[in-house]
Amino acid sequence: MSHSERLQKIENYGIYHKNFPEFLKEFPREMWKYKPDADHWSIHEIIHHLLDTEMNSYVRYRTCIAEPGKTITPFEQDKWSKELKYQDRDIEAAIQGLQWVIQMNYELLKSLPEETFSRTVVHPERGVQSLDQALHVYFNHIPHHIEQMRKRHREWKKTKT
Repeated sequence: MSHSERLQKIENYGIYHKNFPEFLKEFPREMWKYKPDADHWSIHEIIHHLLDTEMNSYVRYRTCIAEPGKTITPFEQDKWSKELKYQDRDIEAAIQGLQWVIQMNYELLKSLPEETFSRTVVHPERGVQSLDQALHVYFNHIPHHIEQMRKRHREWKKTKT
């Protein structure tokens, strides 16, 4: 990715640390725990998943920068959701944590010199990944889940008619 493309992606990502609560206003609080079935996440669970994913990216970015070549640990999102009981966790703390970790990642990424983005780590399932490649994955993650929340909202509204 070019330098200007990367900077634009970093700026777009950085918006979420301030505006994530604004995105959530689109969804009535009374439906945040709605699940169409056991195999789909609620908005509540999606928020906790985003927090855990961003916390993982926090460690992965820093590992790639400080210890290039190291193997990182993947995580199984469905196991995390179930075993960590996302549906029962404090949502306000998750939102605050999510905003904090996004801000920390954003500030780190925008401060890095160009050559740092070619450093790599080893992902056991995806192989060697540069910081640039990891950014591409993570920068699409939050918008993907916002769309998932919109879908959950549409499904919930259908139950009300």
